[in-house]
Amino acid sequence: MLKSLRFFCVFIACFAIPLAAQLSANTNTKPDYSKEASIIEKTSTRLVLENDGTGIREAMVRVRMQSDAGVQNYGLLVFSYQSSSETMDIDYVRVHKPDGTVVATPLESIQDMAAEISRQAPLYSDQHEKHVAVKGLGVNDVLEYQIRWRSTKPLIPGQFWYAYNFAHDDIVLDEQLQISVPRDRAVKWKSPEVKPAITEEGARRVFTWAASNPERKTTEQEEKETESRQYQAVRGLFPPPEVQFSTFQSWEEIGRWYGSLQQERVKPSPEVSATLPTSDRLFRRIWPACS
Repeated sequence: MLKSLRFFCVFIACFAIPLAAQLSANTNTKPDYSKEASIIEKTSTRLVLENDGTGIREAMVRVRMQSDAGVQNYGLLVFSYQSSSETMDIDYVRVHKPDGTVVATPLESIQDMAAEISRQAPLYSDQHEKHVAVKGLGVNDVLEYQIRWRSTKPLIPGQFWYAYNFAHDDIVLDEQLQISVPRDRAVKWKSPEVKPAITEEGARRVFTWAASNPERKTTEQEEKETESRQYQAVRGLFPPPEVQFSTFQSWEEIGRWYGSLQQERVKPSPEVSATLPTSDRLFRRIWPACS
């Protein structure tokens, strides 16, 4: 009996305790980001949508530079907008140095120009870009910027919609999406993987999604996903956005809007009019949230 007890104590000392220490160490191990060119510490997208179809979209990003490649990637920022239906303002672009100093990029140095696609395809003549050459950016710095788009002319008066995909290709420690709508406005939304927190703030209803992407995909995973996307694309199949949000409540409602749009252009024959509400292929690509 005494020998058995001694054997048990030796087992605990030699195997169980080191094993517990190893498991504890593995649990507390932080991911190694030393080889990453940059790390997105936080990204936030916030929408405030109104009943008339207008709204404001804000984006804030904070990125830590880990190497010269990261500095080169973020040294020139390019933001696009449609000049015919929205305006875009850059609130700030600033660099936080390791010693605590802050270097701000002068907003008057921002260049506003027509997008390259507008020179090749006149159909996109309202596509504009703002180019920002970031001042003082170096390795170990933290870049922070905030942009605001303001809708001045809704594509469809009285309606709004939005689609969003979370980051999967970059290291993102904190990613948030927030959509604020009038509390009494009926909306349809889908987000199978990430569920939102829904709150009410006065006359507004606020949907907030939170996610992160702390690990980069392996080469094998990237190859499989690329092969799958190519296989689906050849067959005209594309993955739906991870977040879908729309004020349209049904395909019939979309069909009535599309039919009225066509009637404004040219009065169709009764045979064509009868087929307009059932044109699901086009509608499902534009407003997948209604499915």
